[in-house]
Amino acid sequence: MSVVLKEANETGCWLMLLHDSDYLREHIYSTMKEECDELIRLLARIAKTTKEKLKQE
Repeated sequence: MSVVLKEANETGCWLMLLHDSDYLREHIYSTMKEECDELIRLLARIAKTTKEKLKQE
C-alpha cells in the first residue's frame, strides 16, 4: 500500500509539472489534481488503518 501511495504522490508531482509547463489547461489540471488528491487521501487512510490493525494482531 505504501508503494501505491508513493506512486499517487508522484503522479501529483507530474501533474503539477505538466501544468507549470503549460502542457495542461487549467480546467483539465484542476480536475485531475482534485481527483489525484482525493485518491491520495483515500490511500493514506487505508494505509494508516491497515498499519493500526496489523499492530493489534
